[in-house]
Amino acid sequence: MTVDRPIGNASSKREAEKIRRLVERALDNVGDPEMPAVSLAELGMVHEIRIVEADRNFRVEIDLLPTFVGCPALELMRREVERAVRPIPGVVQVDVRFVSHSRWTTDRIRPSAQPKLEAYGIAPPPCLTVRSPAPAPDEAPPPNGAPAPAEATVTVGASVEWNPRCPYCGSEDTILENPFGPTSCRSIFYCRSCSNPFEAMKPLGVPVVLQRRP
Repeated sequence: MTVDRPIGNASSKREAEKIRRLVERALDNVGDPEMPAVSLAELGMVHEIRIVEADRNFRVEIDLLPTFVGCPALELMRREVERAVRPIPGVVQVDVRFVSHSRWTTDRIRPSAQPKLEAYGIAPPPCLTVRSPAPAPDEAPPPNGAPAPAEATVTVGASVEWNPRCPYCGSEDTILENPFGPTSCRSIFYCRSCSNPFEAMKPLGVPVVLQRRP
């Protein structure tokens, strides 16, 4: 039986940080089952990594955010993450769980994933920044002289128009074909320039206005 304990001495802390870096590197190579060219880390699904000392080795706990509830590939993702992390020297156990206390949104996708999505024939979500509505004139300023929230693109509660760029020809003359794609986070669009249908990732977390193809 292993006994977990806080990482105390400097040597253990250095070893734990080394293992964390190796875990992050391993997760960069675990592809999404439906889009193998893009890793789970690039999709922003890695919520937290914890390194716990267990006897003279370490247990790794990884929290993942599912892109949508009920995704049929979750168990496969769990196995692939365990398979990638378990061979790391010093790791005796890998615990992977999917959490729902934080919500996955498309703004978690790394910029490095966008060209990979396009090469896979999937339009990445638009780059939208959400901000809170402006405070009322009589509203108290931020405490302790903290700066006000930075200006951004979209106000909470607002909606935006979205015409994803075609991943095949680059045209923005695109229109919605079907809001329901092969997964809950993707829709089907049609490019009027090259006459190709394509998938696009929905900008989850921000309501969008879509014009259906006539």
